[in-house]
Amino acid sequence: MQKTWGKLAEELAPYRFEDMVPLAPITTDVWNVDWKIAMDNYLESYHVPIGHPGLYRMFTPDYEDQASVPGVARGLSWMREQLSSRWSERMYQKLIVKAAGHLPEPLRRCWRFYSALPNLGIDVFPDQMDFFQLLPGGPGKCIVRGTTFGLPDPSPALRAARFLSNRINTQVNNEDKWLCGRVQRGLASGSYKPGPLSNIEGWMHEFHNLLRERIPEFRLPQAPKQFA
Repeated sequence: MQKTWGKLAEELAPYRFEDMVPLAPITTDVWNVDWKIAMDNYLESYHVPIGHPGLYRMFTPDYEDQASVPGVARGLSWMREQLSSRWSERMYQKLIVKAAGHLPEPLRRCWRFYSALPNLGIDVFPDQMDFFQLLPGGPGKCIVRGTTFGLPDPSPALRAARFLSNRINTQVNNEDKWLCGRVQRGLASGSYKPGPLSNIEGWMHEFHNLLRERIPEFRLPQAPKQFA
């Protein structure tokens, strides 16, 4: 891990990944979007205030994504002092600082998101972590494969925090699925013009450059006729 993740591996050490156990079976879901669209979505966080109102209620909008190593993007979000108006979000905010006593206090208020190019995502929460892979499922489809891990023998407070975390993240996942579906339909529009839209999309640049390097057709100015 140190070789691939470099300095990012050091900030993950307090979570004790090596002691974690699976919390659920590996699941798969089919999204009606190209896998590259789903990965693009995970590589930028400025859609959060509009696309994920629950996360915006819980966390400040200034996601930190400057720290990185080649091939691995990273974003951090910090819990607001103000409690959310929604029950599950508010209860998680109240519980997690006490429930995650195995972590230094600042890390109990932080959610971490890592993207290992080209198709792996890792989410690290105070209560647990998860991974997902985005696998091509054919034209306009992808398979999302993943599960969660956590430290064994959790306290009742940590079990409750995990329940709330899963509830919140199920909603976030459904929102991402809907957003990516909208993008997929937009790409089919005759008025679509490719980005980038902003310098904030730096990790999307790296992702697309990786695809251009490995897939010759990706360097073409227009799609091949059989795929147009």
